[in-house]
Amino acid sequence: MGEFQMGFRDSISMRQLVAWYASHSKSLTYSFVDAKPSPLLILSTGAYYQIFIYVKDHQFVLAMDDKDPGSIPAQQILGGVGTPPETLMDHAIDTLHWFVKRQRSAGASARADWYEGVLKHLVVTLGRGNTKFGTQLELDGFERAINESLSEPELFMARLGETAQAFLQRGDMDNAVRARYWAGRAAELATSRGDTRFLDYVVANYELALDVLEEGAHSEFESDIRQRLIRLRSR
Repeated sequence: MGEFQMGFRDSISMRQLVAWYASHSKSLTYSFVDAKPSPLLILSTGAYYQIFIYVKDHQFVLAMDDKDPGSIPAQQILGGVGTPPETLMDHAIDTLHWFVKRQRSAGASARADWYEGVLKHLVVTLGRGNTKFGTQLELDGFERAINESLSEPELFMARLGETAQAFLQRGDMDNAVRARYWAGRAAELATSRGDTRFLDYVVANYELALDVLEEGAHSEFESDIRQRLIRLRSR
């Protein structure tokens, strides 16, 4: 981390972050190391990987430390001292999601899986699902599960339906469309495997997605939604 001095305001701000984190993360394992020159808030540690926050030059820094050869080290400034703890953690969650995607694109799937597990736990336990990538992560998880194997389509559709409603209540119309799209895909996949119970859910979810699109939402799936509806209605 280099040689630097931590001032009194830095120290107070770090302890405020630790206190906030401790009060919001009862089911998370973490450590606070009162080290010199800067204390560390260790969010998670494993056999090879560690995630921690420290203060350098009056800035909070998130660091992902891999002990594996060929790993991708990463550090990111989260904000200056005095930044509210919840804002710092929102930035940390966004940064971790970026790091997961970077690891996957480099072919480091085992590392990406570990970091993603920590990230999901942080999002849920700290109640930060409204972060930029908090909602994106959940939808990406549905997408991957639907594409790879779907053993519980009914559960997926129920969760995605709730997710879509939550997005609409927050005014996030684009992600509401994405949630409805993947609910429709889950129902369609279940139907293609011979489970006709979900046939009505296929059309219903695509139609709900189309309703939101026609209210002004944007989606990379718009063309696919329209084509699937045309095909389904022509049967």
